[in-house]
Order: sequence, then C-alpha cells, then structure tokens
Amino acid sequence: MATNNFISIATVITSFLLGTYIIYKDPRNKINLAFAVSTFCVTGWVLVNYLADTAKTPEQALFWARMALATPIIIPLSLLYFSRVFPIQSKPFKRLNWFLISLPTIIILILTPTKLNIGNVSFTDSGQETIVGPLYIPFAIYFIAYIFATFFNLFKSYKTLGGSYKNQIRYLFLGLTGFFVIALLTNAVLPIFGLSSLVSFGPLASLIFLFSVSYAIVKHRLLDIEVIIRRSLVYSILLATLTGLYSILVFGLNRVFLPEGTAAFPRITDIIAIVLVALTVDPLKRIIERSTDKVFFKARYNMEETLNQVSEKIASVIELPQLVAEIKKVLKESVKVSKVAIYAKADHHYVLLDSTNDFHHHLDISTEKKHFIKDYLEKNPKLVVLSDVNQDLQDNKWVDPSLAETVKALSEHKVEIIAPLLVKGGLTGAMFLGEKLSQDIYSNEDLRFIEILSHQAALALENAKLYQEEKLYGVHLKQEVENATTNLRAANERLKELDQAKDEFVSVASHELRTPMTAIKSYIWLALHNRAGEVNDKLRDYLDKVYTSSERMIALIGDMLNVSRIETGRIQMEIAVVSVYKVVEMILSDLSAKAAELGVTLTAEKENIIPLVKADRNKLAEILMNLAGNSLKFTPRGGKVVITAKKNGSAVEISVADTGVGISKENMTRLFAKFGRIESSYATAGQAASTGTGLGLWISKNYVEKMGGKIWVNSTLGKGTTFTFSLPVASGAKEETEIKEESFVPRKVIT
Repeated sequence: MATNNFISIATVITSFLLGTYIIYKDPRNKINLAFAVSTFCVTGWVLVNYLADTAKTPEQALFWARMALATPIIIPLSLLYFSRVFPIQSKPFKRLNWFLISLPTIIILILTPTKLNIGNVSFTDSGQETIVGPLYIPFAIYFIAYIFATFFNLFKSYKTLGGSYKNQIRYLFLGLTGFFVIALLTNAVLPIFGLSSLVSFGPLASLIFLFSVSYAIVKHRLLDIEVIIRRSLVYSILLATLTGLYSILVFGLNRVFLPEGTAAFPRITDIIAIVLVALTVDPLKRIIERSTDKVFFKARYNMEETLNQVSEKIASVIELPQLVAEIKKVLKESVKVSKVAIYAKADHHYVLLDSTNDFHHHLDISTEKKHFIKDYLEKNPKLVVLSDVNQDLQDNKWVDPSLAETVKALSEHKVEIIAPLLVKGGLTGAMFLGEKLSQDIYSNEDLRFIEILSHQAALALENAKLYQEEKLYGVHLKQEVENATTNLRAANERLKELDQAKDEFVSVASHELRTPMTAIKSYIWLALHNRAGEVNDKLRDYLDKVYTSSERMIALIGDMLNVSRIETGRIQMEIAVVSVYKVVEMILSDLSAKAAELGVTLTAEKENIIPLVKADRNKLAEILMNLAGNSLKFTPRGGKVVITAKKNGSAVEISVADTGVGISKENMTRLFAKFGRIESSYATAGQAASTGTGLGLWISKNYVEKMGGKIWVNSTLGKGTTFTFSLPVASGAKEETEIKEESFVPRKVIT
C-alpha cells in the first residue's frame, strides 16, 4: 500500500506539472488546451483515488469513491476533442454537434456523486469493498464508446498523415490503449462483478499514458515540450538517487558511530551525510544527464560544443567546394538532415553551390527557387519552418502569397527548413533542408542550431567566395599582364596613332565647326541690323533666337576644345606680365551691352596700387568673362555685379561679386566639378539658368591653378555670391596706381 501511495503522489505531481507546462507553452493552441484538460483530469482522478484509499471512515471512503468516478468523466470528452484537432489543429465539432456530444457527459457528471453510481463502501480485512449502483454500467458504456470514438479519429489521422505525425499518433495509440484497457478493467468491468479491490490500480495505469506521451515528446516533438521532459527525468532520477544515498549513509554512519543506538550523535551523522550528498550532487547530475541522453535522447547533441567545433573547422577552410562539403557534413552528422541544397548570390542572381543527389532538381521543378530567394527572402531574411507556415495556412492566418505558394510546392518534396545566409544584414544565399533521417520534427534546439550555423556559414562562404574571386582574378591578371607585355609595342604604336587622330579631330572641330558657326552668327547680326533690308518683328524674333543659339553653340565648341586640351595636357600657357586693370577694362567693355540689356549694373572697384601679375592674358580674360557672365545671368534685374582687385601678400586677388540669389551650402562643393550646374540655386533669378554647359567654372579653375593661383567662392543664400581667384605678383615688375574710373587706363607706374 505504501508503494502504491508513493506512486500515486509521483503520478499526481508529474501529470500536474506536465499539464501546467503544456498550457504555459501555448495557451491559445487547441491541441495544448485539450491535452492539458485531460492531463489535469488524470491528476484529479489519481489524487481522489489516493484520498479514497487512505480514508479512515466509511463516510469518507464513500465520498471520495464517488468523487473518484466524477473526476475521470471529462477525460473521454477531452480526449475525443483532442483527437479531432490533433496533430494539425483541424476544425473541431460544430456547436450543435459539440452540444450533443457533451450532453451525456453532463448528465453522467450530475448523477455520478449519488447512490445511483456508488451505493456504499465497506471496510473488510482485505481492504475497502465498493458496492456499485445501477448507473455504473451506463458509465462504463459511455466511457468505452467515447474512447472508441477517440481511437477512430486518431486512426483516420494516422492513415491520412505522414512523416513524424504517424510516429506521434503511434505512441499516443500505445499509451492510450494501455491506459484505458487497465483503467476500464479495474475501474469499470471488475467492480460490476463485485471485484473492487483493484480499483486503485486504474489511476496508476495513467503512468503508461504519461510515459508514452513523454517518449513521443522526446522522439517526435509532440507538443514541443522536450525540455521539461528531459529535465524532469534527470531531476527525478537525481532525487531518487540522492534519497537512497542519504538513507544508506545515515544508516551506515549510525551503525559505525552508534553501534548501541545511542541518541547522542544522530545530528552529527546527519550532517556528515548531508555534506557528502551535497558534494556529489553536481558530478552525479552530469553522469545522469549523459546516461539519460544516451538511452532516451540518442539523437541529441551538445549545441554549444558542436558550434565551437564547426567554427574552428570552417574558419580554417578557404576553398569553396571543401567549405560547402563541411557544412553539409555538419548538418548530416549533428541534426541528421536527409537532404541539403545550398545557394549563393552571384551578381544579381543565385546559383547552386552543392546539393544532395538530385535534391536541387526537385526544387527547380517544384518552384522557381531563385525568384523566391530574391523576391521573398531578401525582404524577409528569417528562418522559414515549412510546418509552421502550413499550420498558419490551416488556421486561416495571413501568409505572404509568394511564401504560401512556395511552401506548398516545396512540401511535396519533403523540404522542412529554408535558412537564409546573411552577412551584415544582407542576403548572400540560402540553405534548403529536407526532413530528418529519423522523420522526427525539428526541435527548437535544432532550429536555433541551424540559425546560428547559417550565420557562421554565410560569413565563411562569403570569405571563401572572395578568396576564390581573388585567386581567379590573380590568374586572370597574370594572363592579362602576359598578353599586355606581348602586345605592348603594338599598343603603344596604336596609342600614338589614336592620339594623332584625336589631335586632328580637335583641329577639325576647331576650324570646321567654329568657323561656319561664326559666319552664321555674323550674317544673322547683319540681318538683325537691317544691313540686308528691313526685318519685320516676327522675323526679328526668330533671328534673335538663332543668334542666341549660335552664340551658345560657339561657346560650347570652345569649352569642349578647352576641356580636351586640359585633359590631354596640351593646354598652352603664355605666361607674361599682365595688367589686371586692362583686362578688366576689356571685360567691362565687352559685357556692358549685355548688362544694360539685363538691367544689371556692372562696375569695377580698385585699390590705389595694384601690382602687375604673371598670367596668360587671354586665359585671364576668359576667366573673368566666365565669372562676370555667370553673375550677370544669375542676378535679377536691378542687381549689381562688381569686379574688384587687391594685393594680398605675394598675390593679387580678383573678385567678382553679385547681388543674386546665392548658392546653398549643400551645392557649394559641386560648383567646380565638370558639368556642375546648380540650377536650383538660381531658379528665383528669373534667368535662363539652363543655358550653360556647366564647364565654365571647371575650365576657369584649371586655368587659375595652371597659372599658379587658387579659386574659391563665398555665398549667402538670397543675398549674393562672390567668386575670388588669386594670381602671383610679377616679381620685379612695375606697379599701377591711380587709374581713372571713366577710362580705366593706368596713369602712373611706380618703380
């Protein structure tokens, strides 16, 4: 009896913890809820039977005996519901059917705690004897009918489903059969014939059910609570071992130190035993963990240890084929994956690196995997578990259409996991994994292992790809160098010919393009000035547009020729001693008409003494023409453009300042770039800002630098812009002073 009581208490604790953890794991899961209800009913049944067996009076025994029949009433109903939704959460009964199925349970539950079920309980020399009532036989029939319905539903699922689902149902079948056969025999059939002495063994038969479910959890991820089963098993064995060890130690120490049973030292022996037990807890726990893993968790592996070994291996491999083979080997040996296909990114598409047998052919046939990787995984770089996606689809949850279509196709070919390969958050490839060799479901530990391994593999594959590309590039480069060496003389000759052809083209462009454009411009000018007769207003408007376009074309041709000369190093600088004032005077004269037309005041300011500079007079004039012309174009009517010159140390600084709209700080760095037009800065000026080529400032900058100076700009948005460039003072040359403003001709030269 004491043994039965101990087993009953252990069963109550185990089943209660199992049911609690199942609900905690996923309280919204129909399977978890149904199974947890059954487990709690088993807990209550075993507990009430224990209380009935240990009752001291007939009244207590009768009460607990009736409760012992009431507590298992819900078990058949909850298991029937469980069989409807397990293992893929299919739809349960409709409301009306569910009510009709639940009605017998409700009626029997109401009548069970009465004399219709248990008439009386008497105490005899052999133990308690239970006298059953007239409702006991209908109770047994109800129990048997619902259990058969449960088995029927599970059998249908077993026939229609495959893989690990079959294994889950198989072990569930085994546990339920053992449980119900013993329970029905001891608690339903034998009491009808007056044999109630074995009633206490019925609840204990639930251990068969709990053991089979636990084994299915461990082997086939049933309800996905392997962790608690493993820990419970380890700590149960550890507790039993420590209890036995403690008892033996206390008994032995008492026999040694207290041979006559003296009560003076029992606490000392207890302390010695406790210390010895405490010292053996950790080593004993490790031994039990290893032993239970070998017996019950054969497929289990040490994730951290395996990952450390994998990291060392793949870190030392730089050859791509060898690395891919190593990754496949790890997946097969640790996780027991049956099939693997690994894809890597190459340019803008994904290519197969390796696969198990013809696995990749099935992928190609079932889905356009490359498009799936590019279209879905690049946007959602997360581990895809196909069974979870299928479950979401069956629960009518929203799933990305491209993912749903791909998962349906891949499931037909036993693909279970799609693991993205990520490097710095970017997708570099993907691994397609088939089902496990044992047909078990991937555990949470497996999924964590695969996720971590995929990150390590992605980095290693990327490094191997770079090494291979560098290696191939080295071979290619060597071949290219050899070819270049062989053809060097011919190439040099060809370059000379091309250079000469380019020079000829530039010369032709200079004369054959600019000359006719100049002629066109001249004839249009004559026509506009009535040299060929009166011109009406409409024709004059057309001629004005042609004249403006010809000016723009001539400027563009000139700019392109200058760019070509600068880039090829053929620009010639005729450095001489130049008067800045004379060049400024020429610019004022050339641009005065245009300034008047635009309504902009163009003036020059001077210091009393300005040195002569070393510069190319024509290039200096072109620089000032570019800067002043830009200021005129981008200064609104009524504004001012002022040219100033002053000495600053060993240089003369020449500035062109305007009162235009200015330039934003963000666009300042683009000003001196080739084709660096910043139209948005001048949009409010109302001028034709889009007519420039974007080359003038670039050319001016190159001219200034080749003459030994610098150029820079200062601007305030909405107030104006000042371009300034410096030129070196002509050493030993004379200086100019006191220039008449109206003529802008030097009056005095100081030696």
